[in-house]
Amino acid sequence: MKKSIILFVFVLIAIPVFSQVANNADDNYIDSLAGFHADLALIHSGEAHEAAEAENQIALAKRDFINKKFSLGIYKEGYVPSNWRQHNPVFPVAACTNVDFETGDFTGWAGAIGDNNVNSFNPLSNIQNGIFSTVTNDLLSNANARHTVMTTAFGPDPNGGFPVVPPINGGIYSIRLGGTTPNYQGEYIEQTFTVSPTSTSFAYQYACVLNDGLHPPSQQPYFRIEVLDQNGQPISNCTQLNVTAGVNALQQGFFQSTLDQYVFYKPWTTVNFDLTAFVNQSVTVRFTVAGCTQSGHWGYAYIDCSCSALAASINFCPGNPFLLLSAPSGYGQYQWLDPNQVPIPGATNDSLLVNNPVVGDTFYVYLVSGIDTSCHNVLPVVLQYTQIYTNATSIDASCYGVYDGSATTVGSSGILPYTYAWNTAPPQNTQSLNNLGPGTYIIHMTDSLGCQAYDTIVIFMPPRQDTSSIIYTFCPGDPDVLLTAPLGYNFYTWIGPNGDTIPNNSNSITITGPQVGTEYTCVLWSPPACRVYDSIILNLVPPVNFFKPDSTTNVFTPNGDLQNDNFYPYFDLSIAQQVISPIQPAYNFMDLYINMYEIWIYDRWGIEVFYANDYNLGWNGKNSKGTECTDGVYYWVSHMTSRCSEETTPTVSKGFVHLIR
Repeated sequence: MKKSIILFVFVLIAIPVFSQVANNADDNYIDSLAGFHADLALIHSGEAHEAAEAENQIALAKRDFINKKFSLGIYKEGYVPSNWRQHNPVFPVAACTNVDFETGDFTGWAGAIGDNNVNSFNPLSNIQNGIFSTVTNDLLSNANARHTVMTTAFGPDPNGGFPVVPPINGGIYSIRLGGTTPNYQGEYIEQTFTVSPTSTSFAYQYACVLNDGLHPPSQQPYFRIEVLDQNGQPISNCTQLNVTAGVNALQQGFFQSTLDQYVFYKPWTTVNFDLTAFVNQSVTVRFTVAGCTQSGHWGYAYIDCSCSALAASINFCPGNPFLLLSAPSGYGQYQWLDPNQVPIPGATNDSLLVNNPVVGDTFYVYLVSGIDTSCHNVLPVVLQYTQIYTNATSIDASCYGVYDGSATTVGSSGILPYTYAWNTAPPQNTQSLNNLGPGTYIIHMTDSLGCQAYDTIVIFMPPRQDTSSIIYTFCPGDPDVLLTAPLGYNFYTWIGPNGDTIPNNSNSITITGPQVGTEYTCVLWSPPACRVYDSIILNLVPPVNFFKPDSTTNVFTPNGDLQNDNFYPYFDLSIAQQVISPIQPAYNFMDLYINMYEIWIYDRWGIEVFYANDYNLGWNGKNSKGTECTDGVYYWVSHMTSRCSEETTPTVSKGFVHLIR
């Protein structure tokens, strides 16, 4: 009787609570059309701890029911997912392809999202392949971001206080899987690559935050790391990690958050493993994180990776009384052995300082996995002289006359700090040089052990871009000359014969009192393009129009009306540029460029009626005695030499003119 009463009370209490979640009349009506019953699904689950989890449990059960009823399941018939066959790309990428995410994106990686709705030790279900966030630090504004590239701009992790980018790698990116949105959410990312001899040491760094739901481990949020061979099998227990929220997380080095007693976090941790046995084979590294199977709790993780050849680094220069050996980082335990393979007391760090080293001696380091202490490896190290490298790079000057070259050196293979000495005047001891012109620069670099390296950098400057586009006309005796450069540039700088800049930002300039043989330069510039230089040396450049016989104007009327009162046997540039008008044109006689000039005018009987040797004088229709000539046709002959030509033989021109009063 007592047991029956207790059971009856439980039913009275439980059914109203669940009915608030499940017994919506409209939902039940629609679900009943498909044959789905929310109440039965909830009673059968019987695992939810919170009302929100119960609601999500019903939603998931409904989705699974509809998928099965209408053949919408994600898996083909007969396919049983396993931890080792979740998603393995067919085509591997080259080793170390963006494993550190320093391209700022997911290049080289494959990803997916899914549901953790069955068991936290199983793979995700309802897989959707792809990367489900492409905005850096997307979690700052999007709580539902699933795959996120992180930078230090995000700040420290809000739950654990650790940096979101591992500080030991020197990179500026990491990635985050998941967020604080529950509802079964799970994410993974993986890379399949072909192991090369230079990528046998693979290290991953991870930091993780898990929200404890007080569930059994099989229902808790979890974080999993898998390293699989080309057949999808784990390469070793030393490389696999699986941690669930709660007690299991504490057992694996997690800390309880000071902000929430149900949140556990692990700051950045490095794990290194040996892939020597898999050279020329493909290996898959996969990271998975998910919330709980009851939909009310979450988990997320940060990932960063690196790879290199499995070897210890040696820093040993001739004359050094000691050397430093460094083993690969990321192992749980280290033990150094001397050349007789005897453990060195206290040598249990990832580095060893050797006094009085002897070239050719072999030391050993015993490496123990940080995941499984039964996994270990012994790495021999033969003492040899090492060379430090300046890794000097340079950037040439961008344009002629612009001193913006640079030189930079980044020391490697030595022991920090490095010191630098450049052969500049005065000497500089900085890592980089800026604002350099063309020349040779030598860097002398020394590390803290005294190892030295030299390197030579040559900075080049592009040749001057020259053109010859300035136009002008010039003859000795011209009072000034107009120089005109091409249009279309933003800035013009004119430079005179003495190298001084002439104030003017126009494409043309007037030179007063020009002299043959003097040089003028115009610098044409439209940033960001380089400057273009155009230089000319003043020389004889006669105009197109000078002293041409006038074969069209053969009538003149010397009647004193100031219109066509004088006859000139030529036209000049000033006439050619004037608008035709009834007014007598005003001659600019300088444009004639005449040096020697004579003209004779004859009547029809061959008698000379006019002579002049001054090109400024036109015939006014009178003879040499001042008497007006009669109307009629007259003939003229002229001789001329040009001051723009070295030819001294006169040019002879002939014509006729009709005098009408």
